Amino acid sequence: MKDKGRLKIWRQSVSQTYSKYIKFVDSIEVSSNKTLVHDTDYIGVHYRHPSHFAESGRVYLQQYFDQIDQIDTETGTRRPIFLASDNKFGIAAFKDRYGSRINYLTYVERVDFDGFLEWAFALGQNKADHVGFIAGKGYELHHKQSQNLDFSKMKKATEDLLIEVRTLSRCKYLIHTLSNISTAISYMNPNIEMKTIEGVL
Repeated sequence: MKDKGRLKIWRQSVSQTYSKYIKFVDSIEVSSNKTLVHDTDYIGVHYRHPSHFAESGRVYLQQYFDQIDQIDTETGTRRPIFLASDNKFGIAAFKDRYGSRINYLTYVERVDFDGFLEWAFALGQNKADHVGFIAGKGYELHHKQSQNLDFSKMKKATEDLLIEVRTLSRCKYLIHTLSNISTAISYMNPNIEMKTIEGVL
């Protein structure tokens, strides 16, 4: 980032307007507060389904791991990690690497392993289009949910996402790719340290 000073002022200004006009309902705030159980500063991680490469380029797990390990080295501590992810592969990969340090919402719907493999195999056989669809089919969670318009499930999914977003905004660090979620969090908490993963185009 070439001009972090001006960006910080901008984030603080937007945050003041946001906090004045936008409030989360009590159930979202209560759930978010319960998630961060340790009296310390968390590392927040937003790991998206890899089909987002159409937007942010190819992103690898090791890039996230490097950022976490760098924070550990620089601070001399091993902070707990709050992980928000739309797929079970991401949860398993981070738990395999960081074990009990990983905290996440266990009840959130995510793309399962079979769906992840289906996408990976299809990608190897077909060329993805400009939005990451393969033969007209999307493999991200919201694509899956939109195929069956169950509004009660969609309402719950929206509430779960808001809890994850609000929880991430309470962390000291956020490791992320470019997305509307990370942008929103940067304004919710203008003091959170943003660690952006740059994809390979």
